Amino acid sequence: MAEPFARGLWILSAFLLGSVPFAVVLARLARAGDPRVLGDRNPGALNAWQLGGWRLGVPVLLLDVAKGFVPAAVARQAWGLESLWTAAAAAAPVVGHVFSVFLGGRGGKGLATTFGVWAALDPPWAPVCLGTALTLGRFRLRFSDARTVGLGFLALGAVVLRSGSPVLEAAWLANAVVVLYAYHGRSPGQRRLAR
Repeated sequence: MAEPFARGLWILSAFLLGSVPFAVVLARLARAGDPRVLGDRNPGALNAWQLGGWRLGVPVLLLDVAKGFVPAAVARQAWGLESLWTAAAAAAPVVGHVFSVFLGGRGGKGLATTFGVWAALDPPWAPVCLGTALTLGRFRLRFSDARTVGLGFLALGAVVLRSGSPVLEAAWLANAVVVLYAYHGRSPGQRRLAR
């Protein structure tokens, strides 16, 4: 009984860590204002960068990646890639970022946190493949942000399917649904590649 409780507590902690809006927190600490008043009104790294330059944007980006990486890496180490607990721990920070309890359920889009999760679960191929597809979709194919993210998840899915791991497939599916909802569930003026 203690083991499932401890695992559930870790997943809840991963969700709460994912919910921390580092763009808003660091912007307030720097007295730079609120990044949610810029661009797509997203509490993410791009708006933090626009608000406070690289000195604000880079730490926000690194913290958003880390809040995906740490829970997924700990879960992978503790439970391995054959446990659905690992998939849940990998999905939790992304869900937390998109539906932040600290922002009334309205968070960021979860892409930087997604990079962190996949850097922990399937290094280096998954994040490299995701980044390559995002770059290709955005700069070569000139897709909209939502289509670019869709292409990224298709490429990531191809890598995950090659692994043959049902746990990675479950983590990918949950991650894709949440992030694509964040991109498609917002008005066209808000669909920018800001995390």
